[in-house]
Amino acid sequence: MKKINILYVIVVFSLTFLLASCGKEKIGDDGFVDPEDNEPVSVTLGGEISHDVYTAEQEGSCEVNRIPKSFAKFKEMYAQAAIEPQGAVTMFVVAIEMYRQNPEVGERCMAYSVWRRDASDPNKMPAVEMSKVKQKLLGTDGYAQPYIPMAYFEGATPANKYKPTKYKCNVFVPSGDAYSPLSSAKAMVIPLNVKSYGEDWNHNPNRAHNITVVKPNESIKGYPKNCYVVNAWNDLFMGILVP
Repeated sequence: MKKINILYVIVVFSLTFLLASCGKEKIGDDGFVDPEDNEPVSVTLGGEISHDVYTAEQEGSCEVNRIPKSFAKFKEMYAQAAIEPQGAVTMFVVAIEMYRQNPEVGERCMAYSVWRRDASDPNKMPAVEMSKVKQKLLGTDGYAQPYIPMAYFEGATPANKYKPTKYKCNVFVPSGDAYSPLSSAKAMVIPLNVKSYGEDWNHNPNRAHNITVVKPNESIKGYPKNCYVVNAWNDLFMGILVP
């Protein structure tokens, strides 16, 4: 009888541990634990932006069904979206919003989706660039603009306090900016504009913001396979009107 009781305790303890761990994922050896996130993710890509030949005014779009809560779900969504340039842009906007909601998870998602990462930790953004993000989204300088990422999704306006009707970004190839080589990535940089739905400081509606993407050569390790990543993105944080 005593052996049966001991076995019962072991089984109950094991089940309790498994249930407590359900939905969480430890990533690497740095102690990072993903939040629980079991809802499905989906992506809809539209339009066409050439991967190889500069063609001004080409347009593309990417719509995601939700903002993920975990790094694991972000990567799952990223693999569906970032096979196209417009998808990489959208996923970076998603990562910025995730950072606003959860800085630890969000920074990991941002680092996953960019070309330039922290030199000592690929799961982090460069400190100088990240300080600007913290100032804008978290108000570390006393003035926060947490609405910035939502301004890039359809239906979000200053009038409705940047509440989008769908998580969809619209992107196009600007005139006068040809594709250019990036030797470190062994690939071509694609210049793009992503449309915002907030007025800029000059009160020009639907201002387009500059962003570039690159698809690292498959010989370069540590980047999402067969996907684009963002190269230059600072303009996303400029000129969004206070709601």
